[in-house]
Amino acid sequence: MGHPPWRADGDNSDQAVEFCLRLSATAVERSAGRVYRLPTEAEWEFACRACTTTRWCCGDDEVQLADHARFGQNSNERTHAVAEKTPNAFGLFDMHGNNKGHQYDWA
Repeated sequence: MGHPPWRADGDNSDQAVEFCLRLSATAVERSAGRVYRLPTEAEWEFACRACTTTRWCCGDDEVQLADHARFGQNSNERTHAVAEKTPNAFGLFDMHGNNKGHQYDWA
């Protein structure tokens, strides 16, 4: 991790859930009372849109989206390092595009 190419293929929802379970089971996390899970679709959407009502966190114009997201036209059909584009209003990067996300509802 952290070095190109960033491996993004092959991880499925079951593997993402298993990762959360394993992380939650570590002694450090258990002693701190922390439990990890995937976000629900509603939680993901809220975090992604950052309280906006537009199609994307940056508005409805796909031209603006290019400043915030990697997608077909600006990705060269590969994944990219996180935080190369502008974050949303919550300071979150790569919520639109670049890679597939997993949600609890769909796992």
